[in-house]
Amino acid sequence: MGSDAALAPAYGIVNTTAYIKEDSLALSLDGSKSLFASRLGIIALAQVCDVVKPRQRLQKLIAAVQASLRDNAEFASDAPGVFEAIEYSLSLYSQSFS
Repeated sequence: MGSDAALAPAYGIVNTTAYIKEDSLALSLDGSKSLFASRLGIIALAQVCDVVKPRQRLQKLIAAVQASLRDNAEFASDAPGVFEAIEYSLSLYSQSFS
């Protein structure tokens, strides 16, 4: 299991919910394109990929994205809705892995 896993290209992770509020993930994760299901499937994917302490790794990634949003707040007006969409998705992940 996992021998055929591959990373998605960067365009597969673009957040379109800033423009399409009810949009789902472009690529499936653990068989689903649901953002909620992806939160569950990300741990399964981490286990397949032998990620050590996946919950702690996710918490660090969440903190890094939060810091990046703070550090780049001056650019929020250049991309209306994008920061808010990222913050919303991030809050869902934070609730799942806190």
